[in-house]
Amino acid sequence: MKKHWLRGMLLGVSLALFLAGGVALAQGLSITVDPACIECWNGTPGLDVVPPASFIAEFVATGFNPEQVYTCGRMTAEGEIMFEFCSGGPEEGIGTAYLSASCPEYANRVFLWMNEVGGLYSEYDLVFGEWSFRVWQENRSHVVTNGPVTAHLQIARSCEQAAEFVPEPGTIALLGSGLAGLAGYAALRWRARS
Repeated sequence: MKKHWLRGMLLGVSLALFLAGGVALAQGLSITVDPACIECWNGTPGLDVVPPASFIAEFVATGFNPEQVYTCGRMTAEGEIMFEFCSGGPEEGIGTAYLSASCPEYANRVFLWMNEVGGLYSEYDLVFGEWSFRVWQENRSHVVTNGPVTAHLQIARSCEQAAEFVPEPGTIALLGSGLAGLAGYAALRWRARS
């Protein structure tokens, strides 16, 4: 009887973890960044001129639900919030965003262009390390109904020395734990038969 209880518990927890990871991966809203690491550069970008492409990270968000009341976003640098917003309707302005970083010659700044060149432009203090761009949608009661999804970027003096990031580590961990649990359950069933 004890063995059946253990198997049942293992199966239940495994399925819960597996489904949680699968649901997170299957959400409609998605965001990607390319490349995953940029090095600071010694340039001076104008307000409506994107710097050389090799120093740009491009964020692309898709899967917005036009029926949602609010579209929200937050950018963080090493865990510190740089900016956040929540606007009405599907926000076309965050469909594509460009981020670049400049070294001492231009006052250690990070430059963000939203949507297209010459659109929403803003500057932030340069912080080396992990930058994240999170996007989600909310209903009229401010309950999250689409997302959140997050893209990670490394800003580094040298990308070769920068740490590599695993996208959505929590989601992958949930999915992996669920699969491992299911494998353990299958092994227990196989052992019980023989």
